[in-house]
Order: sequence, then C-alpha cells, then structure tokens
Amino acid sequence: NNIGLQGARALAAALSPGEAGAGNRSLTSTNLLRTILGVEGAATIITAFKANCTLRTLCGLSTDTACADLSWRGIMPCDVMLLAADLQKGVFGTALEALSLKENHVGGMPYAEIVFATLGRAVSSYRALKALDLSCTRMLPEDVRALVAGGVCLGGLTTLVLAGNSIGGGEESPAALMALARGVKSSLSLKNLDLSHTALSPRDIRALVLGGVCVGPLYTLNLAGNMLRLEGAKELAQALTMSKHLNLLLSYIGLSGAKSLARLLMRNTVLETLSLAGNDLCSVDESRGRLCDTSGIRALARAISSRQADLTTLNLWSNDIGLEAAMHLMEVVAERRTPLRLCGDLLQGSRLDLTSSGLGADDIILLAHDLKFNTCLQVLKVA
Repeated sequence: NNIGLQGARALAAALSPGEAGAGNRSLTSTNLLRTILGVEGAATIITAFKANCTLRTLCGLSTDTACADLSWRGIMPCDVMLLAADLQKGVFGTALEALSLKENHVGGMPYAEIVFATLGRAVSSYRALKALDLSCTRMLPEDVRALVAGGVCLGGLTTLVLAGNSIGGGEESPAALMALARGVKSSLSLKNLDLSHTALSPRDIRALVLGGVCVGPLYTLNLAGNMLRLEGAKELAQALTMSKHLNLLLSYIGLSGAKSLARLLMRNTVLETLSLAGNDLCSVDESRGRLCDTSGIRALARAISSRQADLTTLNLWSNDIGLEAAMHLMEVVAERRTPLRLCGDLLQGSRLDLTSSGLGADDIILLAHDLKFNTCLQVLKVA
C-alpha cells in the first residue's frame, strides 16, 4: 500500500492518546511492513507508537518470535525504522535472538544513514538479539559508520553479517572500516564478523588492523572473496592474535601471501581453522615447462608440523598445488598426533558432486585424506 506521509499522519493521529482520552486503545498489533510511508511518515507513526500503551508491534511479528527472517521480502528503509521501534519497545521480551534483512534494498538510499543509525541504537538497547544479518542490503561505507555510531556493537550481538555489500574499495572505506574495527574491539559480546565479498582492498585491511579487529574478542573473521593480495595477507599475519577461525577463500593471496600466513601459523597458538582455498598458492614458471613453485606450500607444511594440537583445518582445496606438494603434505600430516582437514567443509554434507570440476591428482589426494575422517558423506561423484 502507498499511504504516504499524509496517510501516516492520519494513522498516527488515530493511535496517539489524546488529552481527553482519545486515540485507539484496543489495537495490539499492526503490520505496516512494505507499506510506502517514507522515512518521515515512519517517524511520525513511531512517535505515536511509543506513546500508545496497548499497541505492541508495528511489524505484525509475534512476541514469542525467536528468529525473524525477513530476507528477500522487499524491505525498505522505513521498514527498518519500524523494526527498530519494535525492538526498542521491548515487545519481544527476550525471545527474539536473530534478525535477518538479507537481500533487501536498504543501503545506499536517501536517509539510509539515519535508518542504520536508528537500527544500531535499537540493537544496542535490545540486548537479547544475538545475530544480525545485513548481507546484500546494498550498504555503503557511510551506512556502516552510521550503524556503528548508533551502537550496534554495544548490545548483546554475537554475530554480525555484512557480507555482499559494497563497503570496501572507496575513499570513505578505510574510515568506515576503522570505525567498525574499533566497535568490534570494544564489544563485550561480538564473536563472529562476516565481511566476505565486500570489495575490501589491502588498504581496507590495514584500516581494520589499525582499528584493532585482530586483537578484539572475535572468534571468527570471514574475509573471503576480497582483494587482499600479498599486502593484506601480511597485515593480517602480523596482527592476528585472538581469532580462532579465519576465512581467506578466494582472496588473491598467492605464493608470497602463503609464506606470510605460514609465519602466522608458526607463532599463533589460537587459530584453529584457516581457509586458503582458491588462492593460487603456487606460482607457475611457463618458461620452464610449467614448473610449479611449491615453496609457499612447503612453508605451510612446516607450520602444520609445529602445530600439533590446536590447528584442526587448513583448507588448501583448489590451489593447483601439484602432485609433489600434495604428497609432501601427506607425509607431514601423517606425523601429526591429531587429524587435520585439508578441504575445509567440502565433505560436510551427505552428497558431494564434483562432476566436471577440473580436478587434478593433487585435489584427489587432499580429498582422499579428508575422507578418512568423514562420517557423514554417503554419495560422492567424481565423473
């Protein structure tokens, strides 16, 4: 429905308690999501909502909802304001623990910064919320800064997902990411941060590091699908101390980056899983008959040998490491006291179809190694 500002004002007047006792006192729930109100119209209704003692929700959500999945729902900026108002009024008690706004066009629009600041304040005040998914909502760097300034990291969140947004690569990106990192560092609860596929550059990684993201409370840091390159890998290798799980899949790390991360593994005693899949960790010399330089893999192998207990996963899948490097890895992992997965979560389901995947002998060797410890895969296709 398209009720606009005038319709919003009329509805707000009906909901507002008047001096003579006017105003509706029987309505307990209304659903205004995906109603075209505009940000000003939403603000008008929210003012009346706060003053109305009987109306409990503007979004039609049940008060015992544990997970509000509003992904792919055509949610607009004004809807986010309504959701924030529901959170701040405490209509969910302590029931609501997860909110997903994935794949909705909220960021990068007029008033988006105001909307994200409002959401940040709501999350800060509603401490029962543990997971907030804002992936693929078209957030820009200024939206991230507004979200952090609103206090999104100061509530009870344990997981914040910002994946698939155009946050990195711009002039405003480093400042926004440094603000985010500082917020994460100051948080008493945030454990998982997902910045995968957000166009981060080495410059952006440096901003995260300088902001303290590597020394904060994070258990899991997901930076997959960004242009880290050697410079970004070095920044992380030098600074990472606290995180237990680091995902650098498809991050253009290359041979030299592999060596830097090997040094990280050698000195870091906290990291349990490291994903380096799809990073071209072995350079190829075409002039010498495609001779593969495996020095990066060998450096990682030495690091594996020194980490006997805590390291459980080093994902090297799809790196074209060659047969010699794969066999060397097998020799190293055979000497470990505890199992080490080399393909990440590739074998976690009951079925795996690798038909026409361009696999080489090196990939199959890594896959066969992980199969030894697998108990859930039932069907495997390698045609």
